Amino acid sequence: MRGATFSQPPPRPWHPVTQLRVGRLILLAMGTLALLIGGAIWLLSTQARPLTTPMTDSTAWPAWLKQAQTYPAAVPDPPKAAPVPDPNAAILAKLAALQAQLEEQRQAIEALKKRPSGTTIVQPQQGQAAQSTPPPKAPAPMLFVAHDVKEASPKPAATEYTLAPGATKLPRKP
Repeated sequence: MRGATFSQPPPRPWHPVTQLRVGRLILLAMGTLALLIGGAIWLLSTQARPLTTPMTDSTAWPAWLKQAQTYPAAVPDPPKAAPVPDPNAAILAKLAALQAQLEEQRQAIEALKKRPSGTTIVQPQQGQAAQSTPPPKAPAPMLFVAHDVKEASPKPAATEYTLAPGATKLPRKP
C-alpha cells in the first residue's frame, strides 16, 4: 500500500493547457472564433445569391415596360392676365390733386406777402373806425372789507379728537 492519499494522473498532451484558467479561456475563444468563421463560410456558400444576375428573356417583360420613355412636349405658359388695378389708385390721385392745390395756395400767399404795401386800398369806413377810440372802461368797484369779528361757531360739550392720517393713538388728557 502506498502512503500518499493523492496520486497524480498520467500526463496527457492537452492536459497542461486546460489546467490553467487563462489557457481554458484562450481555448474557448479560439473554438468560438473557428465556429464563427466556419459558419460564415458555410452560410455564404449555400445561401448566398450568385454575384452575376442571370440574363432574362426580353419576351418575358410586359409591353408597358418595353416601351421607350417619352416626355410630353413643353406646355406653353398661360397668358398673363391684365395687371390688377391698384385699389388705392383713386385715393392716391385725389391726394396728388390736393397736394397740387395746396402748393398753388402757398405760392399765392407768398406772392401776396411780397407785394408792395402801397397798393392796398383803404375803404372810408375802415378809416373812420380806426380813428375813433373806444370809450374808456370804468374801473371795477372795490370789494367791501369789514374788520368786525363775528361770533364763532358753538363749541361741543364733549372733547372731540380728529386723528391725523396714519395716527393710531389718541392724545393723553392733561
